[in-house]
Amino acid sequence: MKDSTRPRWPWLQRRGTLGVALCLAVALGWLWPREDEDTQAPPRFSAEPAPSAAGATRRAPAGPAEPPDLPASAAPRPASRPTDPGTAPRDPAPLSPEQLAQIEKQWCTHGLKAHQQARQALERAYPLRLDGEKLDGEAHHARWDAMLREVGTQAMMAVDSRLKRQWIPQLRQRGDLRSQAAADYLQITMSDLDKAPAVFQHLLSLAQSSRDPLIFMTWQLARSDCVLNALCSALPMTDWRTLDPANLLAWLPTRASGEYATELDWDAIAHTRFANSYLEDFQALLLPLLDQEPPGLGLQQGLTLISRLNHSWPSVAGALTLGRSCLEASETPPERRATCVHAADLLWRSPSAGLFDYKFATAMAALAGAGAQSPWAERLAFVKGLSAADGQRLMDLEYPGNRDGQSCETQAEQRRQLKERVRNGLWAAALGSEGARRVP
Repeated sequence: MKDSTRPRWPWLQRRGTLGVALCLAVALGWLWPREDEDTQAPPRFSAEPAPSAAGATRRAPAGPAEPPDLPASAAPRPASRPTDPGTAPRDPAPLSPEQLAQIEKQWCTHGLKAHQQARQALERAYPLRLDGEKLDGEAHHARWDAMLREVGTQAMMAVDSRLKRQWIPQLRQRGDLRSQAAADYLQITMSDLDKAPAVFQHLLSLAQSSRDPLIFMTWQLARSDCVLNALCSALPMTDWRTLDPANLLAWLPTRASGEYATELDWDAIAHTRFANSYLEDFQALLLPLLDQEPPGLGLQQGLTLISRLNHSWPSVAGALTLGRSCLEASETPPERRATCVHAADLLWRSPSAGLFDYKFATAMAALAGAGAQSPWAERLAFVKGLSAADGQRLMDLEYPGNRDGQSCETQAEQRRQLKERVRNGLWAAALGSEGARRVP
């Protein structure tokens, strides 16, 4: 199997009590294998020499603080290490507009393939595990440092910034509050320190004055990107409950740390009627902007930018805390177990549900004693009946920007599928409308 800094399954990047989720999924034998990938030696994408193992462990280059395929919460932080000024590699200069234009022009002919193979070479040069088990932190830092110096990675980060600069004014021109909030969020992620306080204040005022849960969630999303900003604690997540009392996710903690793991309000959870994180609504604001990008590096990064929100969107960790409580509730009174089954049903039917959520919901219902009852028996059979190919197709639909073997020829179809997934849900995008109707 290929070793990678990216998790084999993108949901492993979700912040939360992952032990519960892993135990539930592995216990039912639901994790599909990935096929081995190409180990061919890469051609050089640029004239720059490949970084040596010694040189790659040096100081990280100036620039964005995360690789393009990892959210900020999952990006490793290089430790400070002494360097020899005589041997330390030179930090690469930012790509010039002419260099970036040339790379974009060549991306579909050979640039993308060269970048993929350069990444594979770095994965072989810096294996992340010692004796097949323990993570090697030094190799992790070295691989990240080396990848940041790779020309394809620099181009991807530059195009990511270009897309945001283009999208922000287009969103503002729409005039509606949701688009204004989305523009504020993109501006904040660009880390413009001179403008960030004013943008934070504008987004905060929108979240305070609007009764729209999506704008409130956009503010919470922006909080993960703010540093030493007092405004970030101005709106507690408990305010979501006043906006959305019938929403299951509003009653769950959105972070898995002790600071947010408050006692669950079981009575309120039992009276909820739906589960919606509003992720699809936010993605729907950005999806039309992809139409102006032809297949190439721009469309690839646009797909990645939108699908990467799955990792960082607020409330993704709440179900894990609920699942842990339902595991403990397996020996508690029937009312508590009934609430767990109710919550599992809402998670299954949520528009934000993905492959992991479907598995998690069936496992949670089984723990609460409903696994053999209808519709849970049918749901469990449906999920377990998916082949490895089915599972990989579902994951590719949910995370198109992270798809291995990416090619320009598939990007237009990925864009169409992402729109279908956002509009009608994952099952409809994967199985078509007729197949989706058969999902229990």
